Amino acid sequence: MQSVVLGCTRVAHIRENIDAFGRGPLLADVSAAADAVGVELRGPRPAYNR
Repeated sequence: MQSVVLGCTRVAHIRENIDAFGRGPLLADVSAAADAVGVELRGPRPAYNR
């Protein structure tokens, strides 16, 4: 696992996230789009392990 789950307010949220992890990695284009958003937001986001 290479992510941090934030904002879970119910056990159901955690279970949904664990189920999503089990579906495998994101498609390459979806991952690239998420990375592009991350670059745009780099300033205000916390620097976890960076």
